[in-house]
Amino acid sequence: MIICMGMMTMNKVDYSLLHIKMHEFFNNYLPLKRQASKATIATIRETFRSLREFFSKVKKVELVNLTMEHFTQSNIADYLVWLREERHNADSTCAVRLTGIKTFLKFTTIDNPELICFYKDSSYASKCRSFSPYPRTKVIIVL
Repeated sequence: MIICMGMMTMNKVDYSLLHIKMHEFFNNYLPLKRQASKATIATIRETFRSLREFFSKVKKVELVNLTMEHFTQSNIADYLVWLREERHNADSTCAVRLTGIKTFLKFTTIDNPELICFYKDSSYASKCRSFSPYPRTKVIIVL
């Protein structure tokens, strides 16, 4: 039996394009072509774990039902807000998560140029800083 990212139903495995691309990304592209370190791969893996949690809890979409169409500017921006407000992630963590998503989406365009719209859409997603519930202000003390 082959164990891969996909939904098993009886003896049939339903592979969506997203699941196939994720498998290629983590098992071939990052370690072999990009020669990414184990720490980098672990960080990007954590990005997708938290993204899965976001889609499950907030958008009510389970992993087996996720498709490329879920990677919209709006969903990515909502994810960044969720990271900041619900998980209390720092701006730097949000930036790392966004970079991981963008790296994956750019990878998907290598063999499937028609997916460029998802990568470009992610490029317009707002940075976590602009959604910070704790705006940074300068305090000037006049004596």
